[in-house]
Amino acid sequence: MHHTQRAGVDQVVNEMDFDFVFFATILVLVISIVIFTTWTFIEKKKMKSLLGTLKMTKNETIKHRLKASD
Repeated sequence: MHHTQRAGVDQVVNEMDFDFVFFATILVLVISIVIFTTWTFIEKKKMKSLLGTLKMTKNETIKHRLKASD
């Protein structure tokens, strides 16, 4: 913030603190990347677990059918 004088009238000029805006933007971007990466990791882990469960269930069903046909 600084003062200027035009035609004998004092004016206050508000300036944005560009360092603050820059660092706030960087902070928001970093937090977004961390959230996205964590979310993606959790989703992949859930998907692997789900696929493993489905494969086990499918194998158990096949084994059960083979035993029933014997």
